[in-house]
Amino acid sequence: MSKVGGPQTADRPGIWGVGPEGSVELLLEDDGGDWSLEEVVELFGLGRTEEDPQENLHLVLALREARQLKPLADANSFDHEEGLIQAMLAMARFAQGHPGPELRFIQSF
Repeated sequence: MSKVGGPQTADRPGIWGVGPEGSVELLLEDDGGDWSLEEVVELFGLGRTEEDPQENLHLVLALREARQLKPLADANSFDHEEGLIQAMLAMARFAQGHPGPELRFIQSF
């Protein structure tokens, strides 16, 4: 995991999608579960993680990786934390409306 200055930070716990101009959009409120976006990298081999100065976790996905989120979430829904699966589905929905070479998601604690 590397450090990043990153876009504007999220203002409350949850999963945030970062728009093309650095604006952030709340995708899913924190459910208090014991999971993190690092698991997308560790379990599914998608993307990379970074940490900003506020210690928020960033998940950076290529567009082709973002397209795999929904099928993986559907196929693994009984094997992993519900919060992680819900986050993956929320990120997949966000990705559909924000095409670009890569997408950034923030998990704010």
